Amino acid sequence: MGSSNSLDFLTQLPHAPGVYKMFSGEGTVIYVGKARDLKKRVSSYFQKSPKDAKTRALVNAIKKIELVVTRSETEALLLEADLIKRAQPKFNVAFRDDKSYPYLFLSTEDPFPRLAYYRGNTAKKGRYFGPYPAPAIVKDILCELTKIFQLRTCRECFFKHRTRPCLQYQIKRCSAPCVGLISTADYQKDVRHAILLLEGKNKEILQEYKKNMKEASRQLDFEAAAKYRDRRVRLQKFCDELRILKKNARVEVVTLHLDVYSQLRAVEEALGSQSSLNWIECFDVSHTAGIATVASCVVFENGQSRSHLYRRYNIKDIQTGDDYAALRQTLLRRYKKRLEESERLPDLILIDGGRGQLHQAEQVLDQLRIHGVALVAVAKGESRKPGCETLFRSGQRTPLILPPDSPALHFIQTIRDEAHRFACASHQKRRGKLALHSILEDIPQIGPKRRQLLLTTFGGLQGLKQASQEALSKVSGISLSLAGNIYQALRT
Repeated sequence: MGSSNSLDFLTQLPHAPGVYKMFSGEGTVIYVGKARDLKKRVSSYFQKSPKDAKTRALVNAIKKIELVVTRSETEALLLEADLIKRAQPKFNVAFRDDKSYPYLFLSTEDPFPRLAYYRGNTAKKGRYFGPYPAPAIVKDILCELTKIFQLRTCRECFFKHRTRPCLQYQIKRCSAPCVGLISTADYQKDVRHAILLLEGKNKEILQEYKKNMKEASRQLDFEAAAKYRDRRVRLQKFCDELRILKKNARVEVVTLHLDVYSQLRAVEEALGSQSSLNWIECFDVSHTAGIATVASCVVFENGQSRSHLYRRYNIKDIQTGDDYAALRQTLLRRYKKRLEESERLPDLILIDGGRGQLHQAEQVLDQLRIHGVALVAVAKGESRKPGCETLFRSGQRTPLILPPDSPALHFIQTIRDEAHRFACASHQKRRGKLALHSILEDIPQIGPKRRQLLLTTFGGLQGLKQASQEALSKVSGISLSLAGNIYQALRT
C-alpha cells in the first residue's frame, strides 16, 4: 500500500463496539484492545497528534489489524479478556506499567460472603476470580452479578452496624443479610450459583432454576416460582451477551512514525492512578447570594468533551447558600439514578472546591456503596490565579500541587473551567426564568396561557422588556390597558 493511500482504510472502519487485534510482520498478535467505537479508537493511533513512547513503538510494529464487531461494549470487554489470556500479546503487558491486575473477590470465610472489586496481593483467605486486563471488565461483571444473585458488596464495618436495609436492597442488588432478610442457607445457595457462573458452569444454574421454578409452581408457591423465573431470565440474558458475533474485517496498514506526550496520560501519572481515566466527570455549583442555585456536570471521554452528556441540576430544599448541601444533592441524584439504570460510572470525579467539598463527595459515594472511582477536589489558590491550584485526593492526606507548566494541571484546568462555564450559564438561564416568572405572575389578568404567549411572541425576557406598549397590545388577548400594565411592571 503506497503512502498516498496509507490511511484510506480508516474510512472503511465501522462505528460499532468491538475488539481489534494488531499483528506484527511475522503474523504474531502484539496487542489486543476493545472499543466502544472501533473507527474512532483505531483511527486515534494514526493521527498526527502526540503519542507516548510505548504507543509509538506499537504503531511502528503494526503490519495488520483484524477487527471483531460485537453487539455491545460488554461483549467487547469479555472478548478482549479472553483473547489477551490466550494470545499473551507483548504490548498488553508493556502497557500495564507493572500495575497489579484487578480481580473479583468473594470472602467465602464469612457466613454471608462479600463479592467485591479487588486489586493487590492474593494472600487474604477467600476466592479470587481473574485476573482481568482492565477494571472496567470487573466492574461490569460485578454489576451484573449483584443484579442476578443479590450478594452484598459492602465492607465488614458497614455490614455489621446496619439496622435497616441500605440503597442496594431498595434497587434489588442485595438481599439484605445484614438485617436478617435472608437466611444463611439461602444466601449460601446464591453464593454457590455465583461461583458456578464465574467458573463457566452457567448451564447447571439455568437447569437448577428451571427445576426450582417448576417445583415451586407445583407446590403453589407462586412468589418463589416468580423469583426463580426472573433470575433465570436475567441469567440467560447475561449468558447470551457472552456470545460474540464475529465479522471478518481485515486491513493492511503501513508503518507510521509518531514522537510526543498525552495530557490524559499525564493526569493518570500525576494522580498515581492504577487504571486508565477514560471517563471523567466534573461538578461545579453556581448561584447568586444563594438564589437560583444550579449544579453542573460535564463529561470528558478519552480526553474529549461530550457535550451531549452534560447535565444541569436545579437545587431545591436546601438552606440558602449551602454549597455543601447543593453538592451532596447533585451527586446523590446523579449516581443513584445511574446505579438504578445500570449506567456507566466514571473513572475519575473532579469537584470544583477544597477539602470540604471532597469530604461531602466521599460521604455520598460511601452511602451509595460506590468503590473504585478516583475522586479529586480542585481548589483555587488564594489569588485564584490559574496555575496555583491545589489538588485534594480521596484517600491521600497530603495535597498535590503540580507545577504551573504541568500538562496534567492544564488538562484538569480545562475540565474544571468547562464545568464552571456550564454551571454559570445554567444559573443565569434559571435566574432569568425565575425573574420573569415572578414579574409576570404579579400582573393581574396574566395567567399561564398569556404568559406563554408573551414569551413566545417576543422571544423571552429581554425581548419582552424591549417591547413597546403598542407592540404588547397587538398580542392576541392583550388589551391596550393591560398592555400598559405589563409595560409598567417590566420597568418597575
